[in-house]
Amino acid sequence: MQSELKKIFVISLTDKKKFKAYAAFNGEELVIQRMESIVGIFSSWKKPLIEEIEQRKSQGFMVLVEEKTDHIARYATQFLFEDKDEEEGRINLFVAFDWYFSINNIGNLVVPKDADKYLFNEGIIDKVRDEQGRLKYNIEWDKFSGGHRVILLAVMATVLNPVSRNYLEQMYGKQVKEEINDPWASFRAITAGVDLQRARQWEPDNPKLWDGDK
Repeated sequence: MQSELKKIFVISLTDKKKFKAYAAFNGEELVIQRMESIVGIFSSWKKPLIEEIEQRKSQGFMVLVEEKTDHIARYATQFLFEDKDEEEGRINLFVAFDWYFSINNIGNLVVPKDADKYLFNEGIIDKVRDEQGRLKYNIEWDKFSGGHRVILLAVMATVLNPVSRNYLEQMYGKQVKEEINDPWASFRAITAGVDLQRARQWEPDNPKLWDGDK
């Protein structure tokens, strides 16, 4: 059975070098079609970026935004790498690296021309084990930029699902309000407690990837 194509739009605003990227995932291969830097002062790109988020959502994209505040993230799904996954007991950044290396090591990550500098190698990251034998990653932070971050965001968009309104309404027994800090817009990693071997055993067919639009 052919896996449904997932269209992805990700934005990283936490680094001095801010980026956005467009990707597609077919259940097996993640193709990052375009990466673009976001330049200028906040007021110059805030409105166009929000408008693009709304457009992409209407087109069926999964939209992830990495942002410390919620000026932009309130219009999409906010994701922060320093947040901790309670079941895994590890930060989201380490979970993202687990999946990145699982996908990349089997050749299922494709990046645009000239974006190789945003892939991870021994010059920027070092793998170590914690006292429980779990992987940790030591990072050269001065070499870690928004370009690296949007690649990791795209990886996480392939394995995360938003909490549904219905789920929260059942949990709280009342209508969920759409507010700035609405928990409905948050993510919980479905990777929590999931064997990472899953990332090495892709089974779906390989449909033609979305070509993207410019």
